[in-house]
Amino acid sequence: MGVMIRRKFSSYCVGVILISLFLPIALHAQSRVSGTVMNASTGEPVAGVSVVISDLHTGTQTNDSGRFVFSSGAKGVHLLEFSHIQYSSQTQQANFSAGDDMIVFLQPSIVENAAVVVTGVAKATDSRKIPFQVSVIKAEDMRRQAALTVVDYLLKVPGIASLQTGPAVQKPVIRGLSYNRVLVIHDGVRQEGQQWGDEHGLEVAGEGVEKIEVLKGPASLVYGSDAMAGVVNIISDANIAKNTVKGNVATAFHSNNRMRNISGRIALNKNGLVLQGDGSTKAVADYRNARDGDVFNSKFRQQSVALMFGLHRRWGFSHLRYSHFNLLTGMVEGERDSLGNFLIGTVRGEEPASREDFLSTEPVVPYQQVTHRKISVDNNFLFNKKRLYANVGVQENRRREYGDSYSSDPSLDFRLRTLTWVARLHLLDKKKWELTIGSNGMHQKNGNLAVEALIPEYSLVETGWFAYMRRSVGKSALSGGLRFDSRRISVDEFEGGSGILNSSFSRKFSSVSASAGLSTPVMKKLIFKANISRAFRAPAISELSSDGAHEGTARYEYGSRNLRNETSWQSDIGFEYASPHLALTVSGFYNYFENYIFYQKLSSSSGMDSIIADGDEELTAFTFNQRKAFLAGFEISADLHPHPLDWLHIESNFALVKGQFFEPLDGSSNIPLMPAPKWATELRAEAKKFRGLENLYLKFEADHNFKQNKAFTGFGTETNTNAYTLFNMGLGSEILKGNNRVLSFHFAIRNLFNTVYQNHLSRLKYAPVNLNNGFPGVWAMGRNVTLSVQIPFSGKL
Repeated sequence: MGVMIRRKFSSYCVGVILISLFLPIALHAQSRVSGTVMNASTGEPVAGVSVVISDLHTGTQTNDSGRFVFSSGAKGVHLLEFSHIQYSSQTQQANFSAGDDMIVFLQPSIVENAAVVVTGVAKATDSRKIPFQVSVIKAEDMRRQAALTVVDYLLKVPGIASLQTGPAVQKPVIRGLSYNRVLVIHDGVRQEGQQWGDEHGLEVAGEGVEKIEVLKGPASLVYGSDAMAGVVNIISDANIAKNTVKGNVATAFHSNNRMRNISGRIALNKNGLVLQGDGSTKAVADYRNARDGDVFNSKFRQQSVALMFGLHRRWGFSHLRYSHFNLLTGMVEGERDSLGNFLIGTVRGEEPASREDFLSTEPVVPYQQVTHRKISVDNNFLFNKKRLYANVGVQENRRREYGDSYSSDPSLDFRLRTLTWVARLHLLDKKKWELTIGSNGMHQKNGNLAVEALIPEYSLVETGWFAYMRRSVGKSALSGGLRFDSRRISVDEFEGGSGILNSSFSRKFSSVSASAGLSTPVMKKLIFKANISRAFRAPAISELSSDGAHEGTARYEYGSRNLRNETSWQSDIGFEYASPHLALTVSGFYNYFENYIFYQKLSSSSGMDSIIADGDEELTAFTFNQRKAFLAGFEISADLHPHPLDWLHIESNFALVKGQFFEPLDGSSNIPLMPAPKWATELRAEAKKFRGLENLYLKFEADHNFKQNKAFTGFGTETNTNAYTLFNMGLGSEILKGNNRVLSFHFAIRNLFNTVYQNHLSRLKYAPVNLNNGFPGVWAMGRNVTLSVQIPFSGKL
């Protein structure tokens, strides 16, 4: 398999190089788009505005006269995004064939209702024209968050939560759905990292991210299986202007877990030859809270590096990318003595952990070592007013789980190798009609390199074809499409932890996906959105064929090879209102599932939990089941700026999702792993300029998580979770020297009042009872004071 992937990838690279060399001969002469950006209130030109064409991965800035120029071989219509930190963002289409010279007016920013460009659909699109809810998190918003992982950036978006196994391992949850129902795209490549596992996180470093797009709702039309809940599209490209260089050096510190982080970036563009490099290193000790004290083995270390070499020419662009991610993280078991002291295994047996053990950043058994390597070629070819996008990626995910204190060998060792490909041809690219046809798929092979195995070795081949069209009628947009997918999985014979020989088998899954939607203004300031879609997901390998102890989960898992396709019909409806002093969004959804897959505890013949002996451990047995089910919910978000206090921002949002089976199981109708309703409010004061500082802000936050009393209590699988409220504060600004930003800083206090709480989606709440105080499980992080500093640099080449 590895040889085959390397051969395919090498052949593809040779093809790309040949096309890159000879395609320009047949292309049209260079075309251009230019324009002037002006302040809508004063009519004066605005300098330093970022102008980006996302589809072409290129950008520039306006000069002192507010002018910008793009010279390209592009033909037809492309979407430009104009952004400046002191103005509301704007999008506008430009016709390169006609050589448009534009005048763009930017409104001084008051509310956060700016138009943004979303690239996670078939092509770059104004978010207001997409018929379902999309949220965009920009780099400047991320810098204001005290984040440990890239998933932390998503949690301010209403309807988004995280499934947690300690601070280092988090999985995104979109409207109550996670695991293989949420597809993560990283720089055009779908992220494949054994995402079926509870304690398998997202192997992407947050430090090098420029933008994250969250598409809520089924995205199977463009992406196929595993995009039932939506897509998290992570973008790291700096889109640097020609003959410029820019970058930054940053550091951060967290007081609670002594987190130290150093990261850096450099990006340059010399006459269309592009280089971008990112790197980061992070060391984190055990976190603490007021109930558990220091939580032993919640420590981790993380390193990452990413490189991109690009060539931008009149025919388009070609990018060669490489990334390497390494994570060494402890797994919290929660074993304590009668005095509540966390225990550590030594040659003398189990002993209470010492202060030095808590301060160390070196995990002990049980722990994971995860490495993820990825190489990809990203291309965009322009010809005859058409555009061909093609991406091929090869990635290897190596996951080693150590559970034996007396052995240096891993208990589980997965090696997942994946070849992915994407091709999209944009046939019509006009201001009223857009037509895209495409195909994407993957070839995947998993190997077990340890003596024990949780899942068998397998190979998987998946291919899908789709057509997507969008029609603009005035300010309205109609969009929709059709898709067919086929997946075949061949599973090898293997002996599970039970000692039973599981025979080999092969399954084929196929399905049709479809989508149709409308986005239209019903009033001058009010947009109505509606969408209906059909999506599907093939069962994951763990759901089909697990048979083994899962280190770090205290579970013994049994798969079910007779599982069927998981299919859904979802309807979305929403309203977006925007005025100079108020932005309001209301959205609701209903998602009907055929054959919803979930895990449940197994019961013994006596009605008690089924317990499996695994060496010296006793593990609770779980298996996978299917039922008809539905999920329904809504989100409301508001951004208010009471006139004339335009410096004051009052932002608030509420999200609720409910999931139920149509028939109860063991007395419970609730779907497991549903996040609790959440209400978040932020009060923020901002000053554009204040005593030598720019973009100064002071904010206070209150995040209230309601009681989750809709747990799946069948077979003792879940328990209810109490309500809690977290208060946070933050302060930050930029320091300028002339017109250049020389330093930015962000100070924050998370969990200001040191509240003791457990999140409903934290798996640590099911750790053993603390015999000293009688409370079950392990509790979340207490008060955390954070400081981050970034030193940017830029110049001309």
